[in-house]
Amino acid sequence: THAPDCGRCYEVRCTGTDTNTDGYVPCVASATVTVAVTDECPATSGHCGGKVNHFDLSTMAFKTIANVKAGVIHMEYRQVSCKPGGNLKLAIKSGSTQWWLEVAPKD
Repeated sequence: THAPDCGRCYEVRCTGTDTNTDGYVPCVASATVTVAVTDECPATSGHCGGKVNHFDLSTMAFKTIANVKAGVIHMEYRQVSCKPGGNLKLAIKSGSTQWWLEVAPKD
């Protein structure tokens, strides 16, 4: 499980792809993007099991470092400090009681 990474931030850079690159460059040269881990890949998914390092990037983050035609890309990554955005809000989820509280962070 990769659950301990939730909330950590990583700087990610595309290093290539194994897919066909006819007519396009798979990586944006020297581009990096910083992403926050928000959940984990289901353990029942074949590409997420074991010691596999796997990032499902948002479309915006992916387009920052790679051409969308590349599909699955190879990446280098490193953990970086997270710079919190301003004005974070916490939402109290329904079902919370005086003995049990569930909250979710909201931007």
